[in-house]
Amino acid sequence: MKRVFILYAALCCIYPLAAETSDQPLNLTLGIRIWGMDCSLGFRIAEPLENSPTRLWLAVGGGYEDGYLFRSFAGGDSAGEHTDSGELLDRAAYKNLNLDTVLGISQDLQIGAEHLFSLYLLGTVRYEYRDPAWAPDAFIFDSPTADSSGLFETGLRFGLRFRKKIPPQLVLSTFPLVYKLETSVHLAPLWLGNLIADYSRFSAIGSLLMQLVNARYFELYVATRAGFDLLWGDDLTMYARTTIGGLNPTLFTQRSGLGGAVRGLSNGRFDGTTKAYANLDIRMRIPINAYISPLITVFLDSGVSDYLQLDHTLELSNALYTAGIDFAAEIAGVSQIGYSISYAFNEPDLSRRLAHTFTVGAHF
Repeated sequence: MKRVFILYAALCCIYPLAAETSDQPLNLTLGIRIWGMDCSLGFRIAEPLENSPTRLWLAVGGGYEDGYLFRSFAGGDSAGEHTDSGELLDRAAYKNLNLDTVLGISQDLQIGAEHLFSLYLLGTVRYEYRDPAWAPDAFIFDSPTADSSGLFETGLRFGLRFRKKIPPQLVLSTFPLVYKLETSVHLAPLWLGNLIADYSRFSAIGSLLMQLVNARYFELYVATRAGFDLLWGDDLTMYARTTIGGLNPTLFTQRSGLGGAVRGLSNGRFDGTTKAYANLDIRMRIPINAYISPLITVFLDSGVSDYLQLDHTLELSNALYTAGIDFAAEIAGVSQIGYSISYAFNEPDLSRRLAHTFTVGAHF
């Protein structure tokens, strides 16, 4: 067990954000799952402007993982009934074997020292396999959606990422403010060869990071993020409904949905066609040395989706709230392994309000 943990920690040491690559000719990014791995390679093929490289990207990842679908389809309705019954929630979990492949190109544009634009175009392939024998009573196998037993989906994703550092004097602070914006469109139409998927997705994400204290053995940061995700089309797969758009730092695949973006909620919980979420972090870092630094994050998250009716309507009365704390070790300044404890205010009983889990990498 000790050797497994050492290997796990060593692999996590090379977990930089792929979207903010260095000026090296080759960028390698690894991501670790409990039973799986992701790997992306970026090749610098040209530099039409100074500090503005063109890169080709290849990413492959997969795993054998738990999935969750919190809907009963007893009435045959494609929306189903979103359930919070303890007995029925036992049927939410299923086993999922998945594989992702991504091939694409990106173009950076550096303007001065403070502005970085990045345009990307990616081709994606998603494969999922589920055997009813792995979880025979799971809701997913009663779903009228075409991907209830598995999925083969091809797509195109294009987007723009922007990063800006605002000098301290402009924000009345001792330290600069860094903000990032990302917008993307994902297309999974029939004309790409899809048999069970025909939809489009728009996503927008913004984040802010500001350092408040920079002492020798103590650093304090405040960070916030907000996002919006919209799906439309004739055939929305369950995979689409339980994820949100944008770039996963390691694999460029869709991120986990509202359950996932809002910490303390199970992945796949509160699926929908329209989702919005917000995160607030207070991060305390103790820089011991260049190899490892303890990091404590206190967070407050919120989110809302149209999970009740799937009608693209967001109602604040259905908003979800969680709060918690994450204890982590930052490794080599590029990754972190931690343990998170959270409280979900909207869950119906204490056993589901309190959650705890191991974490790999920063939430955002």
